Amino acid sequence: MTTTHAEAARQDHAVQWVRVARLLTTEALRHLFWAIGVLVAIVVVGSLVAWWQGWEIVPADVGPAELFVQVTADTSGVRIVASWVVFVVGAAIAAIVNQAVLASRTRVLVGAGATRRSVATGLVSSMLAMTALVLVYAGVVLLVVGAGHGPGVAAAGASSGSGLLLLMVRLTGALVLGMTGAMLVVALFQRWQWWVGAVVLAVFFWVAPALLAIVLPPVWAWLEAAAGWWGSNLVLAVGTLVVYWLVARRVPVR
Repeated sequence: MTTTHAEAARQDHAVQWVRVARLLTTEALRHLFWAIGVLVAIVVVGSLVAWWQGWEIVPADVGPAELFVQVTADTSGVRIVASWVVFVVGAAIAAIVNQAVLASRTRVLVGAGATRRSVATGLVSSMLAMTALVLVYAGVVLLVVGAGHGPGVAAAGASSGSGLLLLMVRLTGALVLGMTGAMLVVALFQRWQWWVGAVVLAVFFWVAPALLAIVLPPVWAWLEAAAGWWGSNLVLAVGTLVVYWLVARRVPVR
């Protein structure tokens, strides 16, 4: 029995998402490995320079968000206060930017014959792979910091093991939300004219919150309270992913 063209096309679409996912995930991990390698190289070189110059390096707990790296100098010498967060945040930013770059290739992939569903699945695969890599990297950094600065739990600013777990869930949710948000922003600008995406983002980030705070204070207060829940970022990430698909499934190819 011969295979018709329609049957061959259906079979190709059935396995196409695997090829697209492999392509996007491999590229995502390669770029993220390079970014993490650069971060590690900066830390190693900086530490060697500090050791050579006799500078004091003080690992900092997670305190104020603005305290990442601070350098002071006095009559006693140079003192560097560094938080482990800066190294993890650097990798997370690289992952978000990487996901946006991959999402921007949707039209090229669809124009080459890939389905929009396969591209979306590939982007989800790359997002999960990069999330796993950033989590492993964060765990290694936390272990290194904890080894020289008390327990890793204290170094992360948590009061217990359960507190550390909830903190990591929140950070993971923030990372996934950042990547799904990047995908959505790219899809908005790919589907419509640039001003449509700009208006949608402005309404979402500025107009809607202001209206809720003025017109519906109880709803706004509830949203603010819900934002403090440890799983809020993950819930928002899932919602953002759904909206992304609703937009991306109609992205034109031209």
